[in-house]
Amino acid sequence: MSGFNLPHTSPVNALCFNHSSTRFASGDDGGFLFVHTIDENETFEECFKAQLDANVTCLAWSSDDWLVVCLGNGSVFLFLEDFDSGEWSKQLIQRYDCTVNDIAFASEGVHGEHVFVLALQDGNIVVYSEKPHQERQFDTISFKAHPSSHNGALCVSFHSHLLKFASGGSDCTIKVWRYCHQGIDEREGWFCEHEFENKCGILCLAWKPSLGFPNILELMSGDMNGNVMCNFGMSGTTKYNNVALNEKDLSSTDIVWNTEVVGTHTAPVHALQWNLSGTLLGACFGKEVAYYGFEGGEWIKLSIEGSQATVTHQPMHPQERKLEISHNNEGSQASSHHSNFGSHHGSSHHSYHGSHHSLDMRSRSAQHIETEF
Repeated sequence: MSGFNLPHTSPVNALCFNHSSTRFASGDDGGFLFVHTIDENETFEECFKAQLDANVTCLAWSSDDWLVVCLGNGSVFLFLEDFDSGEWSKQLIQRYDCTVNDIAFASEGVHGEHVFVLALQDGNIVVYSEKPHQERQFDTISFKAHPSSHNGALCVSFHSHLLKFASGGSDCTIKVWRYCHQGIDEREGWFCEHEFENKCGILCLAWKPSLGFPNILELMSGDMNGNVMCNFGMSGTTKYNNVALNEKDLSSTDIVWNTEVVGTHTAPVHALQWNLSGTLLGACFGKEVAYYGFEGGEWIKLSIEGSQATVTHQPMHPQERKLEISHNNEGSQASSHHSNFGSHHGSSHHSYHGSHHSLDMRSRSAQHIETEF
């Protein structure tokens, strides 16, 4: 696949592939949204263009090609393609009084409902759950996750298998939220099961994808000081070995969490993206991209030129990580509005082919982006 220029005339704030890599969406500071098709010859062709009434701040695809686009004026739109006619429809889901900073889709619910979460500039997190048998009608759960100062909640990321997501904010914290089910847990609703404290604001998050229940929960984060960090957790009774944890272990608050710095860069890390298999992590800082892998029990920094990859740095072995019992498992509960979330569990679909975005305080691109594969 050769490089190509996106048809934007203002800085590109958001872009991402759909889950089947047959569509590529991008949005810019001038409010233009473009969608390109990708054929079997890996050729890009524009199939949809829309002029929206504010700058695009973030966008994301669901596993079945819902495209949700968020704007700087607080608008949230759903775009759907009719694959028979090629026509696109647009639905206004909600309009907030502040900017929507980030969006992330969860895996589908047990009934096939769509679930996604928004991070708002006022510090609120809003979880949308499609009502069973009511297509494109939603119940919402809203709660204050981060202070409203300095752009509030900046980023969110859903785990690919668990009913668990993380949020990061300008208050220098990362919070892991877990949904508790009535009849299974002592309480029902979204609860903060753990809080990480950082030295500066968190700009991006990315759960490591897994094709099954992982041995260890790994949440990557990027901050304003240029750090890429691995926040990893496991059951308090399980050590590093090949014994897989079950869903109950990974959903409980009895998880040992710790953080290690994987790499430090010269500019704020404003975007993180895993490949589908969870073997390669890209970190964007300024106008550069760094690549990391985890091989032979070690984090390694890769220098990629063409198809060649060489190791340039080796952080610590995982057995050398000092594990400490967390003292921040506060278990704070989120307030809910019109909640109907109890039926949503994990599924076989994966939502980690996620969104890519930048905010006013993050590094922005040049007037066009040249992408090479």
